[in-house]
Amino acid sequence: MNLKDLQSDVLRISDIYAREHNIDRDRDWALLKLQEELGELTKEHLNASGRARGKPDAKALADEAADVLGMLLVYCDSAGIDLEQAKGQMAQVASETLNHLNLDGLPSA
Repeated sequence: MNLKDLQSDVLRISDIYAREHNIDRDRDWALLKLQEELGELTKEHLNASGRARGKPDAKALADEAADVLGMLLVYCDSAGIDLEQAKGQMAQVASETLNHLNLDGLPSA
């Protein structure tokens, strides 16, 4: 599944959630929810690394990472960010950075 299709599915789910809970999903809400999900991912990371009271749970860690991705997709939609363009920019920066590093004699991945 490509990013646009995933974003479309996530937005449909988010629409249902908003309707059922009477939530106005503006851009600020999307960013705050993204931050909330990042906090939950951080908690699971701390559990997994033994730096919190909770037990390590690989499934919970993966679930929270997926939630961060989902809310990032919602935020990008609300902010008018074109995912394919952003992905292309990131690919170009990564490629240029790797080419620069390889010129310095570092092994490639």
